[in-house]
Amino acid sequence: MNSHIQTYTHIHKNIRLVQQQVLPPGSHLVVSGTRIEVGDTLKYLGLTLDGRWSFRAHFQKLAPKLLKTAGALSRLMPNLGGPSSPCRRLYMGVVRSMTLYGAPVWYDALSRENKLVLRRAQRHLAVRVVRGYRTVSAEAALALAGSMPWDLDALVLAAVHKWRGDQRSQGQRPAPREIDAERLRLEEDAVARWRERLDDSTYGRRTTGAIAPVLNEWVMASSEEAWQAVLTFCEAVISQKEAAEREREADPTAPMIRRKRLGRRRRNYHLHLPLPDGSRTTDTGVSPGPATAPRVTPRAVRCVVGGTAPSPPQRPGGLPN
Repeated sequence: MNSHIQTYTHIHKNIRLVQQQVLPPGSHLVVSGTRIEVGDTLKYLGLTLDGRWSFRAHFQKLAPKLLKTAGALSRLMPNLGGPSSPCRRLYMGVVRSMTLYGAPVWYDALSRENKLVLRRAQRHLAVRVVRGYRTVSAEAALALAGSMPWDLDALVLAAVHKWRGDQRSQGQRPAPREIDAERLRLEEDAVARWRERLDDSTYGRRTTGAIAPVLNEWVMASSEEAWQAVLTFCEAVISQKEAAEREREADPTAPMIRRKRLGRRRRNYHLHLPLPDGSRTTDTGVSPGPATAPRVTPRAVRCVVGGTAPSPPQRPGGLPN
């Protein structure tokens, strides 16, 4: 009876050893006289591979590296002062490049756990980009920063890589313009998925609800070329508005409020504003208008009711103004 129990225990341990893929200590191979240690992972071209191609070990090693780099860059981006927004986006792009290295290879094996690793590092940097606090949700921080979730960026890279491979397998070599057009189409699809996430988000509803309808326009200036196009458009619009305003100010037939304001603008501007009764104020007082009445202050009312005439306000020390 005891021998059967020992045999069963030995078989059970061997089965568990095979299931867990635990290698015996000191396992190695000898190739041309060179000793090569045998492990459960292999690093090849910057990617950590395991026996199941799950890339779990890759993200386990990548996570602390991303968080360490994000923490170091965050110290360069304080909420008050610090670098400008373009510089902050540049720092965020450094970590993004580290994260998305090899994305066409590992995207199909991207699990929910691995997505959380990417999300944690991206949120940490997005909060610094928008000069927010730790209480800002990930959805709101990414939306304000105009940074698409990195798993969607990985989806775009993987889809472009697959499309180019399919084209080459058919004997076609797509031109750079065609590749850019396909990438733009895939990015638009990714932005649509991002918008669906913002609509379904639980936290930061006010922020995400305000940005989601104009999400395409919000992220349109993600590249230098796109930003230059937006900048040129804004300069043209502002120049036209300024030219129209100068013509309006020089027009003698324009209403007084639309003409050029002389002297101190803030002091003279209110003189041309109409009063509630329709009259206008001038430098010498109130111009005649319908229902013109003297101004009565609450202090004057109190003095008349009490039977005394209102006295001028006194300065400190009893001297009248």
